[in-house]
Amino acid sequence: MSSTTGIEYEFALIDEQGYLANRAKEIIEDPLNDGSIVDESNHARVEVNSDPANTVKELHRGILPKLNLLEEICDKHDISVSTVSELGGGESQQRHDKEKWSLYIPIIGQEANDLKRRISGIHGHFSQSPNHLLEQMWLFTALDPLSYATTSTSPMLNGINEGVNCHRINATRNQMFMDYPLHAQLQPYVQSIEEINIRDNIRFNQWLNAPGTDREAFKELFKPESTGYHPIRKRDSIGETGTWEIRSFDTTPLDISLGMIALYKGCNDRITKEDIPVRISGTDGVYSFDNKEVVLPNYTTLKALETEAIKYGLMSNNVAQYLSDTLKFSSEGLPEEDLPYLTPIFGMIQTRMNPSNKIMEHLKEKGPYPNPEKAAAQGQLFMRQEYLKSLDYQPHKQQSYLEQCVGC
Repeated sequence: MSSTTGIEYEFALIDEQGYLANRAKEIIEDPLNDGSIVDESNHARVEVNSDPANTVKELHRGILPKLNLLEEICDKHDISVSTVSELGGGESQQRHDKEKWSLYIPIIGQEANDLKRRISGIHGHFSQSPNHLLEQMWLFTALDPLSYATTSTSPMLNGINEGVNCHRINATRNQMFMDYPLHAQLQPYVQSIEEINIRDNIRFNQWLNAPGTDREAFKELFKPESTGYHPIRKRDSIGETGTWEIRSFDTTPLDISLGMIALYKGCNDRITKEDIPVRISGTDGVYSFDNKEVVLPNYTTLKALETEAIKYGLMSNNVAQYLSDTLKFSSEGLPEEDLPYLTPIFGMIQTRMNPSNKIMEHLKEKGPYPNPEKAAAQGQLFMRQEYLKSLDYQPHKQQSYLEQCVGC
């Protein structure tokens, strides 16, 4: 049986010059909002959640009306949405009307919380396969570097690019949670499903017992499965079978987000439907994806790919080759109607350009800006235009991945 999939989509609110607009309350409380648009942790961000879907095409058809509704409401209020983390064009205001968001401050500190407040992402959901839980967890761990190498829209922090392609993942894993590495960093492959539960409970208890934590409030608002910013959550309480929540995608234009959902789904469905054996490589740098056996890169190799993906994106030869290998494997796990969704990902392998590269190229072409804040606002505005184009994305009317990949 194929997996079901879903998506949580976060958006930055910007004005016509590209600066952040702290007006989420107006959008969420607008009478036209049918509940599709929900609040997030700051006043310059909103979220749209899809319904579960059996195919990527179904997911696309289901979420597009919700995204168009968001456009309609925002237009009414002279606001726009952009698929980008805060680059430094204006500053969001922290929400304190929900106690959960305030509880982070005494645990990780004000500075780290300010960084956390600035990031926007996409959470992809894939249904659990009861007979392949360990293989699914291994696969999603292995695909982690590709999730942000393709989707990154965060090349700047405070209007400055410091030679990092994905500031969001860099900040989350290497800055915000340094005192709590289990809460955010990519962890070694688990050896059992029980180990996931053990890690979840450790995370929960570390924060429950952190100095300054309001213990009673924390126990009411957090659960072991949803504590922390670790890349993969096993969410048993969502859906009929439970889901895997992938939290490492940057928020990004719709064509790319659907493309990566398709890549993950194709790989997952091949392993679970075809019952392909999966193991972890015993040799650094060695992995393979085929119909007889999937050999995933070991943890040392994954950490190297993580470092290169954060710094270089798809400009890394190793990351680009890894993406190419998984793309071919994924394509054979998708129904024909979903294959065209891989086309943008194939195109990115050819150009080596992800959205972060495009932002920086756009700013370079426009010439020098008087200050970093202005440059960041222009980057946020550029991603608005890229997202708008993706709303008109019609994969089935374009040359498909398979047509482009003949002989590759």
